[in-house]
Amino acid sequence: MGDIKLSWDFKLGQLHHRHFVGKDAHLIVKHSGKALDVSGASKDDGAAVIQWDKHDGDNQKWNFIPHSDGTFTILAKHSGKALDVSGGSKDNGAKVIQWSKHDGDNQKWKIEPASDGTFHITSKHSGKHLDVHGGSKDNGAGLIQWEPNTGDNQKWIIGSEYKVSGIGAFIGHYITLQVKGSGKFIDVKGGSKDNGGEVIQWDKNGGANQQWKVIHNSDDSFSFESKNSGLLLDVYGQSKDNGGKVIQWKGNGGDNQKWWVKEHSDHTFSIISKHSGKVLDITGGSKDNGAQLIQWDAHWGDNQRFIPHAV
Repeated sequence: MGDIKLSWDFKLGQLHHRHFVGKDAHLIVKHSGKALDVSGASKDDGAAVIQWDKHDGDNQKWNFIPHSDGTFTILAKHSGKALDVSGGSKDNGAKVIQWSKHDGDNQKWKIEPASDGTFHITSKHSGKHLDVHGGSKDNGAGLIQWEPNTGDNQKWIIGSEYKVSGIGAFIGHYITLQVKGSGKFIDVKGGSKDNGGEVIQWDKNGGANQQWKVIHNSDDSFSFESKNSGLLLDVYGQSKDNGGKVIQWKGNGGDNQKWWVKEHSDHTFSIISKHSGKVLDITGGSKDNGAQLIQWDAHWGDNQRFIPHAV
């Protein structure tokens, strides 16, 4: 995966072209964890665009060409052809294909943020979203356009927004995570090594229970492993509710142990649960030692922003 970084300005409401510093991004759909793919690595006009297990083939790598209107043409690396709504259709269910670049509005896409740190990819000509047909999680499911909704089959993780930039520099290494709002650090309560040990904030103490190994997963999510216990940061009981407690638990491959990471303009990070779409949060915005880590709807307040420090 190439080094591509996206930065969003919520006031201006557009993706800043100047923050693209590379190319060859994978586009990962949130609901299935699969990648946007040109079927069979075809180089032909009209070839189907599908989802498929992520691999390193050039038919899953995409380059973004900016336009002055704030949209992008999205080009497949292997063919040089553009992501295109077939026939310029404005209908729900119209197929998304690759086609020779011509700069028509059916080849121009807006990149717009969702509340969970993912992005919607919206066709300029129709206003409809890039969508995995029927919410399928199967390899080979076709890409279409569909009217905007809240489904995870319309939400996309764009390449190294979650990998190369920011937190990706720490992959395989231990870090501490400082809460911006309180200045305290994410901590396993009492140095527990047990499944279910509570995760809290506490003054910096240099202990292994405040050190976390950054693990990069195959779906471009991350897991955080406690140096003290070898257990992973986990949303208790796979809760999807606001207030769901964050604990440590033995690694099991569950999405409640996988996290997306969103970088903000102040170079802090928010940590977003893959299974719920909610954000790692200090309960009530507390600044006290012992305050519980929970998950909560994204609001990007300082109790949802963290500063990583290399150990």
